[in-house]
Amino acid sequence: EASQIAKLEEIQANPDKDERQSQQRMKHPYGEIPVELPGRLKYYQDQINRQRALWRERTLAAVTEFATHAWRRPLTEQERTRIERLYNSMQHLADTELEGVLRTMLMRVLVSPHFLFRCERVATDGKEAALDAWELATRLSLMIWASLPDDELRRCAADGSLLRDDVLRKQTRRMLADPKARGMAEHLFGQWLGFADFDRGKRGPDVKAFPDFTPQVRRSLHGEAVAFFEDLIRNDRDVRLIIDADYSFLDETLREYYGLGSFNRVPGTRASGSGPRVTRAQADGPAVKPYVRTEISSVGRGGVLGLGAILVRNSRTQRTSPVNRGVWVVENLLGRHLPSPPADVPPIPDKVEEGLSLRQRMVKHREVKACASCHARIDPFGFAFEAFDAAGQLRPEEFRGKIEYETTRDGIKLDGIESLRNYLRQRSEQVNRNLIRRMLGYALNRPVAVSDTPLIERTLSELPKHEYRMSSVVENIVLSRQFRSHRPATEREFATKDE
Repeated sequence: EASQIAKLEEIQANPDKDERQSQQRMKHPYGEIPVELPGRLKYYQDQINRQRALWRERTLAAVTEFATHAWRRPLTEQERTRIERLYNSMQHLADTELEGVLRTMLMRVLVSPHFLFRCERVATDGKEAALDAWELATRLSLMIWASLPDDELRRCAADGSLLRDDVLRKQTRRMLADPKARGMAEHLFGQWLGFADFDRGKRGPDVKAFPDFTPQVRRSLHGEAVAFFEDLIRNDRDVRLIIDADYSFLDETLREYYGLGSFNRVPGTRASGSGPRVTRAQADGPAVKPYVRTEISSVGRGGVLGLGAILVRNSRTQRTSPVNRGVWVVENLLGRHLPSPPADVPPIPDKVEEGLSLRQRMVKHREVKACASCHARIDPFGFAFEAFDAAGQLRPEEFRGKIEYETTRDGIKLDGIESLRNYLRQRSEQVNRNLIRRMLGYALNRPVAVSDTPLIERTLSELPKHEYRMSSVVENIVLSRQFRSHRPATEREFATKDE
């Protein structure tokens, strides 16, 4: 009671002190909160409005920045206004559903054609029009990375320097060496040669007939193909290694699947692929095991001809398919056009008739006059792969000794992978021309046209001067008129086809 009496006496002697203490207690980072109720309510309402304005400002800034990356260019004033209107239309939800509003706005950006498609201006008046720096950056990043431009490429587009030859060449080389160049390995080479999405596919060998072909083997076969071409791109290898290489990239699963008893890394090389760069000792631990460059000519493999994913993709479920494998060589490596098979000719069944070898069944099939001509162009190349079964594994030696190989129309007997490799090596100019055509069509996202022939031949002639490096092909395409301009809207040309 004595303390209360003392406090009352103090207040009576100094009546303003209690008010100052009350005000002090109401201090706030945004300013003093009034003591009186009406003033305090107004203060809180002002703070709510301030937070709304701040959230609106930051949301619009974040969505606009996101859209400039997603759409791969600066936004126009009209597009900025539309984003602002979209936010305003959801203002009534902003107080309670902040994340929902932001999610809706981001979704609207991602469903826009400017994100889903490569939107470019169309040249008019029958004349080509040069790409602007942002369109060129998009073409370049989609070609090499199959992804969006990074910050450095965006800076070169923003200041316009990407339009200069020296800057464009420098950026091309930087991007080819970047880990994201794996996108070119997966998409360009995967689509061209047929191993794209192999790891996610369901079609393959009958697991009852080939029990060793497991889902892990499927993934490893796909990883081998991607790692092989990623190495060619990022390390600027000789393009002739596509055929000539005596190595591939294997993980532990494939070394066992291919029948290799030891870890045999090529000296002076390191692991490749999406996994971490780890040592042999680390690879035995829980870390992701990498694909390691491994010499595999001892088991009849090496280069694209021995890739298990391609051997499996061009087989049937219970047997090999010399037809599919032969067509793959003729069309995808030699670049020759084959006509479609006659509609009234039945396909060769999965199971060969009892008492007939696969080759005997093929000879019987070729007795049909409509089939004979094409199969003479196809089958010798397909039978060269017969040492490998439908699951991509090397057959037993006793089986390999009984294979009946065939002779090409130009009189060369292809008695296995090595003889096929020699055949293609002697026609390296034809193989390289096809590589250039495939890469050009991929880069331009259209069929190769007659007007592209001079570019193809010029790029081919430049290859020996640059030691057949992969970068030579890419740079010639990137620096070309076709890559750096829009085609006229009236231009219509048929794709060229090598007969």
